Amino acid sequence: MAIEYNDDMFEPSLFRSLLNYKIAMEYVATLHLATGVVEELKLNQKLWSKI
Repeated sequence: MAIEYNDDMFEPSLFRSLLNYKIAMEYVATLHLATGVVEELKLNQKLWSKI
């Protein structure tokens, strides 16, 4: 699976402050995208283990 994204997903800019609310929320939205994919595809569950 691939997600096309124009920016570096997990690299906050070294030249912009995360104290700016808009920039910080863009970074949080990126993290929510990544965790949302993991949760939606249930990649955080052990699907093949025996209970």
